[in-house]
Amino acid sequence: MIGQTTMCPNNAHITTDEIRRIFLDLHNGHRSNLARGLVRNGNSQTNARPASKMIKLTYDCAAETSAFAWAQQCQDRDSNTRGVSENRYTFPNKNLDMTVVARRVTSFNYLPIQRFN
Repeated sequence: MIGQTTMCPNNAHITTDEIRRIFLDLHNGHRSNLARGLVRNGNSQTNARPASKMIKLTYDCAAETSAFAWAQQCQDRDSNTRGVSENRYTFPNKNLDMTVVARRVTSFNYLPIQRFN
């Protein structure tokens, strides 16, 4: 893996700080928009109510380690890890740039409220 891994130095074999920051910053950006009432509800076509108690996420290296270990098993189901919520995606193109993957996956996580709420 090429790139800095100061955020999770024991996980240098998994990904880089650049990818971690993309995931974290995009998640927090989407959550901030939702918390401020800027996200449109797909059912009512009005903005969702503001969320005054939504916390800013921090990166969890232990969660990364656990998710990576589960992903290596290639099982198409949730891991049932206690205390976490999971989103799984499979990209058939193994040659995608990881920054592209990180941006796409993070965007997918926030589409349901706009479609289904």
